[in-house]
Amino acid sequence: MRIPSTHDAAVCNAFDPRDRSPLLTKLKWDILLQGIPPENIIHLVSNPTKDEPLYYNNLLKVWVQSFFMDINNYLAKNQDSPLLQQVMYLGFDLEVVSDKRMRNLNDKTVENYSQLFFKLLLFLIRYHITDTHPDIKLDLTSTQQDHIDKLLDVLSEGDTSSSSKEAGLQVILDLGYSLLQQGTTSVNNSSWDQIIYKFLVYTSVREGGVFEEATNIAPRVTRLLWLFRSVVIKKVMTELKDFKGTPEEIHEVSMSYTKSTQQSTPWTLPDTSVSR
Repeated sequence: MRIPSTHDAAVCNAFDPRDRSPLLTKLKWDILLQGIPPENIIHLVSNPTKDEPLYYNNLLKVWVQSFFMDINNYLAKNQDSPLLQQVMYLGFDLEVVSDKRMRNLNDKTVENYSQLFFKLLLFLIRYHITDTHPDIKLDLTSTQQDHIDKLLDVLSEGDTSSSSKEAGLQVILDLGYSLLQQGTTSVNNSSWDQIIYKFLVYTSVREGGVFEEATNIAPRVTRLLWLFRSVVIKKVMTELKDFKGTPEEIHEVSMSYTKSTQQSTPWTLPDTSVSR
């Protein structure tokens, strides 16, 4: 049994922990930010303002926290799941397997991590609904724009029912996962056009065009890595539900989400011996 899949977005390629120095190269940042007024950037990545809809804080923020809290609780209860281990660890070196970043975190940490994803969604929403940022270009696909519109529709209803929340969580999953379908985010060429990468850079801009120190940015990279690995886990578990099978069947099913002999996939660290 094999589930047809397009799960070839390389989460670890996007934010390889061993690749942080070039990731944070200020020269590249200067090129990316050249000619953009800092206030235009800050507006897109700030917390909700008093002039924006209340449902950003009242609904969206709550839904995002719930989304990642559910995944965190799943991790806490299913660390021994053969399928989950296959999805999380296939292709990892032994020292990476023992890495605790994808084990369950305490609730406060999950809440802090989810705040970054909340800001990412706000970033996409603000860009999509306004035309006041001519210097900033995000390559949103038509599907991603549809996801944003659908999310706004659900939010604008102001409904706190479980059905509305479920609809909102599904759109959050679809939109978040779609960001990983735009290729890897390395330090070369078109990687600087990746939405997640630009978000990381923009959230590091302060008043007057001041940049945060690299030591402050590195933890944000780790948070994004955890968040998007969580998105992949949620996507896999949503599609496979409670799949039961032999170890061989589990291996075959989860291969489409993990390691490929031809290319890197969500849980495969890139081979750093090959020049990129």
